[in-house]
Amino acid sequence: MYSKKFFVHTFGDSHCNGAFGSFRKIKRHHLGAILCYSFGRDKLNRLNIKDYNVKENDICIFSFGEIDCRCHIKKHITEEKSYQNIIDEMIKNYFIAIDLNVKQYNNIIVYVYNVIPVPQVFNTWIDDGYPFIGSDKDKILYYILTKK
Repeated sequence: MYSKKFFVHTFGDSHCNGAFGSFRKIKRHHLGAILCYSFGRDKLNRLNIKDYNVKENDICIFSFGEIDCRCHIKKHITEEKSYQNIIDEMIKNYFIAIDLNVKQYNNIIVYVYNVIPVPQVFNTWIDDGYPFIGSDKDKILYYILTKK
């Protein structure tokens, strides 16, 4: 039986703020421009949900990846490493980091919110704080591959 006393926690970049409605039991943990890659690489050193007052029976939603697709994957492609290799490794490490967080509890529910579609350059006001690296076609491929 699931307890009526629970909170929903969202963790991620700015996309964790408004995508889940105005339900009053939501605690939004906007972590800044944190990458899916960084969370997966650094594991509990980057994000430990115990530091955010998550309790047994709570729900945790992880929302990372848009920034990775928009401006980081392209710059790491080499002759030895394709975008598919980069994304596969990033997603594998992302789920390992989530699993490490979950294993600290006996009963929490976890959701991984899909990577939101990357905005198209021609539809977006460009500034240095919101970079785009690669073509729109490239970023669509990265976005689609994160869904597998």
